[in-house]
Amino acid sequence: MRKHIMGAAMLLLASGAQAQTFVSPNCRLTWSAPVGGATPTGYMVYFERQSPFELSNHNAGMNLQFDCAQANLVPGSWRAWVTAYNVVGESAPSNVVPFELVDSAPGSPTGAQIGEIPSQ
Repeated sequence: MRKHIMGAAMLLLASGAQAQTFVSPNCRLTWSAPVGGATPTGYMVYFERQSPFELSNHNAGMNLQFDCAQANLVPGSWRAWVTAYNVVGESAPSNVVPFELVDSAPGSPTGAQIGEIPSQ
């Protein structure tokens, strides 16, 4: 049975339904400490991808941020949230933040040439 700490952490990255897009893995999830309730001793960060399904969790310790690169996320549509925890248990989740990770920009084309247009 999971016990909950009052006052979940609040995420600051891309709140709302509109997903932000980042070049993989250049994103950072940040949040504020909970207001009220017991003092947390750390935070858990969760990342979820729907297709194909993947769920990963990471202990952020007492940090109020977590870099996406630490989670080894692959490009795709993701959702993230944070919980606070202490010896009693884990809080309810924060707001859910949708975001997109995309591959880096394509490489440069090669072999470009210029020449005369043939006459007809």
